[in-house]
Amino acid sequence: KKYNCIAWAAASNNQWWWPDSMGIYYWPKNVQREETKEAFVAAYGTIGYVECENGDYEESFEKITVYFKDGKPTHAARLKEKDIWTSKLGEGHDIDHAFDLLDGPAYGRPEFFMKRKIK
Repeated sequence: KKYNCIAWAAASNNQWWWPDSMGIYYWPKNVQREETKEAFVAAYGTIGYVECENGDYEESFEKITVYFKDGKPTHAARLKEKDIWTSKLGEGHDIDHAFDLLDGPAYGRPEFFMKRKIK
């Protein structure tokens, strides 16, 4: 219950990430607290991610995707290894899954991809 999928995609398991207007949850400083693609791109950008074309495995890079439903972010996942993604399901468990497993009515569809160089 300490972290959510947005944090898990950022490889953080000690805080809940969300751009709530009340400032209850963690959100990177100087990033708009709004549920938009631009805010999520900027938030992940603070830890080195840049937008990229797809979620295909690339050696020496970590990749993430953010899902949107009805124009709002709902979920994020991180590429764990070739063809295996990892997600945090709400307050529940962390899971490993195929890319398209979560595509659908619960979370919507992946809206964009980002990557960062592995250190």
